[in-house]
Amino acid sequence: MRYTTPRTHYLRIADAVFIPGRNGDSFRLVNGVATFNSGTDSLLSAPMYLPDGATVTSVEFVFADTSASADVTARLLRKTPDATLAEPLLVSATSSGDSGEQTILDTTITSPVVDNQAYHYYLLASIPGGETWKFSATTIKRVLITYRVEETE
Repeated sequence: MRYTTPRTHYLRIADAVFIPGRNGDSFRLVNGVATFNSGTDSLLSAPMYLPDGATVTSVEFVFADTSASADVTARLLRKTPDATLAEPLLVSATSSGDSGEQTILDTTITSPVVDNQAYHYYLLASIPGGETWKFSATTIKRVLITYRVEETE
């Protein structure tokens, strides 16, 4: 059954969905934020479950960043089952400076149509440039993905 017009839907990714990207990372959730117990260059990842054929129209990242020396980068990636590295970067956002909670909205999505037969999708959060996680000073709080669907299953 087709909709008469495309329908907009939302997928909210909470901090509790993020898991350590590597074995042995000392990860924790504190007061609604995802972070690490100690300074490491560790990664956080979260799976993405969007309907096949959906068109991603925006991704909103919410960071807590009170560190003057480290920023958090979050990326939405896709990967084929056989690939060892992610394919094209779909969207990326980086917190800046020590201004506290920050919301970054990106509507320029590379390859916005979801193809679940060829790819799986996930979020990856890290501290770039060799800096380290600063416990509660650098965290990712949540992500909101807005997408359109033109037909129902």
